[in-house]
Amino acid sequence: MTARPKATTARSGLVSIDRIRQAILLIRGHKVMLDVYLALFYGAATKVLVQAVKRNLFRFPEDFMFQLAREDLAIVSVDTLARPRMRSYMREARPYDLVVFDEAHKLSAWRDADLTVRASKRYEMAEEVAALGRHLLLLTATPHMGKDDPYYFLWRLLEPELLSTPEAFNRLSRDRRAQYALRRMKEEMVRFDGEPIYPPRKSVTVEYPLSPDERELYAGTTEYCELHWNRAKLRNRGAAGLAMSVLQRRLASSIWALLRSLERREAKLSEELRLLDQGLMSTADLEARQQRLPLEDVRDTKTGDEEEAEDGLEESERNDDEVVAATDAVSPEELRAEIAEVKRLAELARRVYDAKRGSKFERLWDALKAYAETKVLIFTEHRDTLNFLVGRLEALGLTGKLATIYGGMDYKDRDRAAEFCRKRKRNRDWAGACRISAVSVPEPRPSRRRAREALVARRGVAGAAIHRADLHSSRGAGADR
Repeated sequence: MTARPKATTARSGLVSIDRIRQAILLIRGHKVMLDVYLALFYGAATKVLVQAVKRNLFRFPEDFMFQLAREDLAIVSVDTLARPRMRSYMREARPYDLVVFDEAHKLSAWRDADLTVRASKRYEMAEEVAALGRHLLLLTATPHMGKDDPYYFLWRLLEPELLSTPEAFNRLSRDRRAQYALRRMKEEMVRFDGEPIYPPRKSVTVEYPLSPDERELYAGTTEYCELHWNRAKLRNRGAAGLAMSVLQRRLASSIWALLRSLERREAKLSEELRLLDQGLMSTADLEARQQRLPLEDVRDTKTGDEEEAEDGLEESERNDDEVVAATDAVSPEELRAEIAEVKRLAELARRVYDAKRGSKFERLWDALKAYAETKVLIFTEHRDTLNFLVGRLEALGLTGKLATIYGGMDYKDRDRAAEFCRKRKRNRDWAGACRISAVSVPEPRPSRRRAREALVARRGVAGAAIHRADLHSSRGAGADR
């Protein structure tokens, strides 16, 4: 994808044939050049060029140009298009010359073990929209996330008959695939005047030492997670093992996120124990309830952009809320013992949090002060950590200078937050963008990292260069970025 060039200036000298060829588009069966690019080549403002053409129409043949009307263009989100009224408008419209899906990796579909195809609502809508257009263009920075099925189904949108099965897709030669796919690295992306689209990036890893209480909490939580993860594996309690993985991620995210998880877990397990003690539930019922809990982390199968929000919560958040009740306990005695473990860790986490001397936050604050003349984006995994950061930063004098963005936000609120970031005039007004995409511990999945970096460019808040700092404890525990 090529960004809109600056149309008011052009470099002196002849325009190369390659640059002219890149600016030629095929629209309605005609090879055309947009006025903005033609103006760039002539070194004139687009408005001046258009006015000059209109004053001299008699000098040009009738088919020299045509103008696209507002009615010829529709820009709409797939989620909005799924609404009955919008869908009826789409079906009544004439066939589209070109249908473009940005962030196409959100159009996810996959096959179950029995080969049953499951498609997201977005993918189903994309199939219908694609069928109404003459040409289809899919834009994405993360077409393949290590999962073959979603990658194949993107290709099937292009050629549903030719690529009707994964086997047909696998038989497609490399040369044939090259006729459909065009890959561009960020370093190769330039405007027509040769200016790079993406600013350079510099990455550093910043370590922070843990206090004695923090080390005790990290060690105790890790020991608890390892013990119950191994026990869950032996007892075929996959959900309990997943619960331990989630707990470790929250430990690496923030003390507050860990504390909230432990408190929720204690409440859920205590409710299960109450039902057992009062005879309202048998151990067989407990086993059945455990087997119905999620076995897979949504973050392992989808990027943050692909998750579908419901009632202000992303899929991963809803998944975490369910799995927090998972346990490997098979009797009231074991459940009571685990509750005691969770309660002890929650008390320790509360003590560490109440001390207000979190090593990780203090190191983050030092980093923010080091970039005092720069807008800063902070990416974090969990909503609880987002709320913690906002509270601490506002207490340090940044009230009214923070913008927060997370996946479950209404799109209007998200756009307002992004606009707030872009329009801040004073360099010391920092903008924090959180919960755009999740990260894993200790190292973020490549697809989520790329989506996160692409966000910086999309939101338009980056300057001449981007500096990325990854926070790690000196004991090797991962962290949010």
